[in-house]
Parts: sequence; structure tokens; C-alpha cells
Amino acid sequence: MPALEETAPEVAHALASLRAAEASLQRRRSASARPRSVERAVLRHVVEQADADEPATPSRIAELAGLTRPTVSVALRRLEEHGLVRRQRHARDGRRRIVVPAPHVDLLAGDAELVDDIRAITERLTSEQAAFLVTFLEGLRRAIDEVDA
Repeated sequence: MPALEETAPEVAHALASLRAAEASLQRRRSASARPRSVERAVLRHVVEQADADEPATPSRIAELAGLTRPTVSVALRRLEEHGLVRRQRHARDGRRRIVVPAPHVDLLAGDAELVDDIRAITERLTSEQAAFLVTFLEGLRRAIDEVDA
């Protein structure tokens, strides 16, 4: 097994390449009618809150995403117009409004080819490799979420 000193630069380079590819994809998407980066970030937090069985209020989404409430309000309006989220009364506190993902929401919606490619890549992983990759990516996502938080 290669030493960490040998693999760390390779991992860093691979992550830099991935970030460049994501930036390129984002630029291509910004020219289309798909949700923009702010809207995708807001949608991700709405879905994560729903998955955690936590109410997603606009204030909480703003806090999690590191955005202002007006920015989140605009993003939620756009997401609602695209049928990706809906607002409803809080079950325990009818005065509060929460945001829930539409039943069909897939964070990669509209990316069938990308989803197929990702699925083909992940199907080649052993269960141990997949578990390691999930742990690594979750740690990476947490680190990114904490930048400037």
C-alpha cells in the first residue's frame, strides 16, 4: 500500500480536477433553465432537513446555507415555480411555514446521463470501497460546509 505522502498529492489533484469539472458544469447550467447554484444549495438543505425529519424553515435554510433570508426567499420562490419544493403550515405550530421537497425531487433531476454515468462508476466499487468513499465524501462535504461558516 502506498504511503500517505505518495497518495495525498494524487488525491488533492483528483479533487481539484473534480472541482474544476463541477465549475464547468455550473457554468453550462447557468445558461439553461435549470436551478442556479444558490437554488441548488437551498434545495439540498431542504432535502437534507426532510431526510433528517427536521422542519425546514426559511430562516433555518438561510442559516445552514450561509445566505440571507431575502436570498433564500427568492430561491424558494423559483424552486416552487419549478415544482421542486412546496410551502406548508408547520404541523405543530400552524403560524409557522415550512418548506418540503416535492415528492419527486431528485437532486440530480434533469441529469439522466450524469446519473447513469455515476451509477456505472459506483457499480464497479466493492462494498468496502463504497463505504470508504461515502465516509470520505461526507467528511469532505462537512469541511466545505464549514468554510466561512
